[in-house]
Amino acid sequence: MPSHFSYKHRVNFYETDMAGLVHFSNYFRFMEETEQALFLSLGFSLKMKEQGQTITWPRVATSFEYKSPIHVEDLIEIRLLIEHLGEKSLAYRVEFYTNQKLAALGSCTMVCCRLKKEGVIEGIRIPERIRKKLSPYLARRKSSA
Repeated sequence: MPSHFSYKHRVNFYETDMAGLVHFSNYFRFMEETEQALFLSLGFSLKMKEQGQTITWPRVATSFEYKSPIHVEDLIEIRLLIEHLGEKSLAYRVEFYTNQKLAALGSCTMVCCRLKKEGVIEGIRIPERIRKKLSPYLARRKSSA
């Protein structure tokens, strides 16, 4: 059973600043790219039809902590681990590695919503079939003895 979802990305020149380092804003893009890759690997989309309604996942909180720079052409391994799988929300963390060294940590909280009409959303319960496929990536808490 997987403990995390892993995704790799080679840093492009246009994703860097004048010093050849990944611009901070691109970490959020890489995080979302990994999130989308996870959903697609499970047969879902971040905007999809489910039981006659359009479901989408707006983000309500994101953050990053930078440990060491990532350079142009570096190969990044991005690991996504679900920290919380609630009734309507999902919170996950991402870890960015280059050469097996932790370079950055990120987190995101998103809410399962149905699109009522363009631009109008309403929070809903995460459908059971989606919850079931996401649950293997849920962090297992170590019990204290």
